[in-house]
Amino acid sequence: MTVTGFALLFENRSLMFVPLWVLDLATVVHYYEAWLATLAIVVWHFYWVIFNPEIYPMSKVWLDGWLSTEEMHHEHPLELQRLQRLADSADDDDGAR
Repeated sequence: MTVTGFALLFENRSLMFVPLWVLDLATVVHYYEAWLATLAIVVWHFYWVIFNPEIYPMSKVWLDGWLSTEEMHHEHPLELQRLQRLADSADDDDGAR
């Protein structure tokens, strides 16, 4: 993708070193590589965000912004530990007053 992209971006320089048919081939290759990359991203996104069996039919986080403790433990364990430490330190500060 990078090689074909640079060949197409610097078309005049590329044509000093390769014939026109190579640049035409690079255009076709770059086009289909872009489609492949786009479809791969779409398929991965659909699986991990929509069709993942652990959250199917959907994660409700995008609606209300909240995760349950179980979801937080599974998806973001370090963040959960940090939040629990903050809550514990806040409780300790309240108890000292």
